[in-house]
Amino acid sequence: MRSGTLAATTLILAATCSTASFTSSPAEETGGPVLRGARIHARSCAACHGVEGRGDGPGAVELGPRPRDFTAGKFRSRSTESGRPPRRSDISNVVRVGRAGTAMPAFRGLLSEGEIADVVDFILTLRPRGPSDQEPEAFALPPFAPTTAEQLSEGRALYLTVGCWKCHGTDGSGRGPSARKLESDEGRRIRPRDFRYDPFRGGHDFDNVARTVLSGLIGTPMPSHAEILVVPRESVDAVLLSLPPEVRPEVEEFRRAAPSSAEVAALDDADWLRIRDRNLVSLARYVLSLSRRDRFFYRLFREDPELEARKP
Repeated sequence: MRSGTLAATTLILAATCSTASFTSSPAEETGGPVLRGARIHARSCAACHGVEGRGDGPGAVELGPRPRDFTAGKFRSRSTESGRPPRRSDISNVVRVGRAGTAMPAFRGLLSEGEIADVVDFILTLRPRGPSDQEPEAFALPPFAPTTAEQLSEGRALYLTVGCWKCHGTDGSGRGPSARKLESDEGRRIRPRDFRYDPFRGGHDFDNVARTVLSGLIGTPMPSHAEILVVPRESVDAVLLSLPPEVRPEVEEFRRAAPSSAEVAALDDADWLRIRDRNLVSLARYVLSLSRRDRFFYRLFREDPELEARKP
């Protein structure tokens, strides 16, 4: 594994030198920050993402996961609603701190803040244009709260009820019954995240997990859960018998406390959002509680300690 990573790195560095003279792009007609960003992209990004940003650079074949195709507009690290484009700050953050568990490095310290802003300007010219160029609003995340036993119990019940276990497994191992069938929308095999040991791409923290639950991961089977976290009792009943028998008792208390469909329908927007956010916090905190990354043997024997989630 280490020798393969070294070979891929050598190829990428060599390819970076070969793309440094890139001069042809949509940026030439725009000038200013976009042109500067195109030059930075050619020097620092094209080896993996390709000269035209299609994720087909000379180093891409050695990488897993593959580099992002900017021209498809499918950015997974977003703070916006499902189906909406990312905010500038979402892209800037990825450039700044990288993507843990991938070949995407942190460019903070390698590029200045002005250079990061320029390359983001260039990347935004590559994505498909929507009906409006206005930047979408970000999700308003609920405040961080200390984890309680009640919260973890509710989060566990939600994890089972809304179907997280089907891909990620009842133990969070990424070995659920659907795990072997998952593919990206490009037909590439996708392995669900092992919540116990895998690095989280955007960071192992509440905000990242909550954003992923709300917005989903575009281009993957991971959907948005923004509209299904307020679970009526009838929906719990409908899924209860499909759960593995050994975990059904863990859902019973949650089922008894759940509102009926009629009660959910009668909620005003503020009350619905309050319940949604409470459940979001519980689910995110439960997912984070599955981590075993602070245990001695993980730290001793992990294969790639350099692929840790990077702190902002």
